[in-house]
Amino acid sequence: MPEIIVGDERWHYLRNRSGDSACLVLVHGSGGSHRHWPAEIARLEGMDVIVPDLPGHGKSTGRSRNRVEDYAAALTAFCERMTLSNVTVAGHSLGGAIALHLALTPPSWLERIVLVGAGCRLRVLPAVLDGIRSETSKTAGRIAEMAFGSRADRKRVSAFAGELAAVDPEVTHDDFSACNAFDVCDRLDTIRIPALVVAGEEDRLTPEKYGRHLQEHIPNATISILPGVGHMMALESPKRVAEVLQRYLRDPK
Repeated sequence: MPEIIVGDERWHYLRNRSGDSACLVLVHGSGGSHRHWPAEIARLEGMDVIVPDLPGHGKSTGRSRNRVEDYAAALTAFCERMTLSNVTVAGHSLGGAIALHLALTPPSWLERIVLVGAGCRLRVLPAVLDGIRSETSKTAGRIAEMAFGSRADRKRVSAFAGELAAVDPEVTHDDFSACNAFDVCDRLDTIRIPALVVAGEEDRLTPEKYGRHLQEHIPNATISILPGVGHMMALESPKRVAEVLQRYLRDPK
């Protein structure tokens, strides 16, 4: 993976530049990394796709943050250091919160956002917030069971639980704390850039109604509901997520 120094942090990222029609930055969720965006999505044809590990995650150095606005500031510094322009930020869960925060006062390089398994408020169960520190493996398993749809590959669910349990629990706790404090529900109507909402029909962590609320209250938003998939829809159904993204980026209207 290439890397770039931003401030005093070393960001690792993937980049697949197969065209100049669009620049897409994919932002993972809590306790995640670039691995939560499979190749079908990270290598969209005809696009410049960049998939970073947030600070303290994956192979990136630095510290995790416990506020969404601090992650948004870090991502802004990354994109500016990369001299990106005309960017679509697609964020999953915590990444969606980061994208929403950016859209409230969009930097000059931000063109549109994609909100995958996201909401304007992201409360975390106290048992999950506390358990990720005190009972990391058990809590990771519980999260995994809630994060996939009923028809998900059980091996994929188990692998996700193991990967989440292996993350420094302080990093995941920071991420969940950032989500738990996040609430921009009363500001959605101020967003002026285009948005695509992607919701999973079987998402139990950010239910479909969260996505519909975003679509109804962001002035220039459209929605795509994916049937039969849960919160980790990019891992569960990468081809369908890739098709939705490709279609939107080619014709955002």
